[in-house]
Amino acid sequence: MKSSELDIVRTVVRGSSYQKMYPQIKNFNVFSISRLSWDWNKQVEWKLGKGKDEYNPHMMVGRVVGQAVQNAFIKTDPGWNADQTVEIHLPFEWKRNNFNGIILLGHIDLVHHEKRNIIELKSSVYSSKISERALMQASAYWAGTLHATGKDYKTKIIKVFIPPKEKVLKYNEKIQFANILFERAFSCARELDKHRRKIVRSS
Repeated sequence: MKSSELDIVRTVVRGSSYQKMYPQIKNFNVFSISRLSWDWNKQVEWKLGKGKDEYNPHMMVGRVVGQAVQNAFIKTDPGWNADQTVEIHLPFEWKRNNFNGIILLGHIDLVHHEKRNIIELKSSVYSSKISERALMQASAYWAGTLHATGKDYKTKIIKVFIPPKEKVLKYNEKIQFANILFERAFSCARELDKHRRKIVRSS
């Protein structure tokens, strides 16, 4: 392949970086919802300049499959929107750094505002199990959308597997798992606040 053609393939496989999608993610008090759902300590490492990009075959497959599913939903009903940004502001008093609270950033895989539906897509070639990480992400996106619109959206996780599996989150589950992720954000901020802001790094 020519270099330009390889660049197209790389873009599909790796996607746009968080730095390009959300320039503000470089700020010390802005955290990635996705990374927090994995491990808040990894978020700390990134903010202190110790993190590395992590790309693996599972992420590659998930990204490509997710895009195909998004396109299929939008083709069926143009009311669906893909990769809509969610921004959540949490109160936090920084002691050693001059920031105003915590900002969480992420994007919803699929959202339909007229139908009030949120879908978080996950894929795997090994298991149909829906992880706690997926529950935290979907719940955080629901919480951010609830705050932005004042409306309660039906929220589900669809695991792309054979056969596909879905889980509709109950209201108490959305509250529970959103709070788990928010507590991770507070833990991250408390740890970062032990350091003065020296390095501004991506998510």
